[in-house]
Amino acid sequence: MTSSWIAPRWGATSFRWSSDGLIAIEPMASDRRSKELHLTKAGDKRFQAAREGWIKAQTRFESAFGSKRTTELRELLRAVVASEFADPASPDRATN
Repeated sequence: MTSSWIAPRWGATSFRWSSDGLIAIEPMASDRRSKELHLTKAGDKRFQAAREGWIKAQTRFESAFGSKRTTELRELLRAVVASEFADPASPDRATN
């Protein structure tokens, strides 16, 4: 898997991941002031292991909490994320 994305302001975290060999940091071709992060083979291996763990955890949660309640919880959480409440840049946030 080859992944790349524009690096937000991750600072020390992205450099630690780079020194651990999980990502490669390169200047962007279009704007050399910006950086592009690429997942390395080691990073992809770590990502896949984490993904497998995440899937197992979600399965265990659903087994314990129930399929219907899990679905309802996820829908509520999606609604929170989609709302203005979740947007710290929202102009209404300061007045609420």
